[in-house]
Amino acid sequence: MLALERAKLSPAPFFPAITGGTSTGRRWRLTYTAGTAAVVAAMKAGGVAAGGFGGGGAYVPVTAVQRWSAAGGGGGGGPTPAPASSTSPAPARQAGAIENGVFLGWLGALVFGGTFDLAGRRLPFALDSLRVRVGPKWFEFPFSTTRKGGGGDKGGGGPFFLLAYVDDGVVVARGKSGGMAVWARAGDAWCARAGVDA
Repeated sequence: MLALERAKLSPAPFFPAITGGTSTGRRWRLTYTAGTAAVVAAMKAGGVAAGGFGGGGAYVPVTAVQRWSAAGGGGGGGPTPAPASSTSPAPARQAGAIENGVFLGWLGALVFGGTFDLAGRRLPFALDSLRVRVGPKWFEFPFSTTRKGGGGDKGGGGPFFLLAYVDDGVVVARGKSGGMAVWARAGDAWCARAGVDA
């Protein structure tokens, strides 16, 4: 994770890879996280010892899934090449929708929704909806997080990710708090088995 962050790969392919270039987007399951203290300690030590971040990193035991979608779509849901070298130009700001959910099989789910902007590696987002599923029934509740300066704020106070690596199967990013996370692509068959729905 730290090596990918230090590589400063070109963010040009990040948006099409993370969203699939479509308005339906792609789902990603959170698989591993490392807390801020563990990441800082590893950076000071010059790397992570064999075996990972120790007590500061863990595989995620719950079904936590994010979906990033392109605003308005744009086709091109096919394979996206791995990120190029840091000499490739970064894309202009690109906008989309984000969902962040925890799913308890077909018993229930808690899903926050909103919007995001991606400019270079920085992906700030704001959540403006909350949906709860109990069995097959969905309920909506008012919810809001706001970012200073709107969607693509520079240095605003809202939540954001700094993407280190994105391809068709993996996302590696650092959160606002400084912790790091890894997501794996969640295909349709996996989502059906895990009770992850729209």
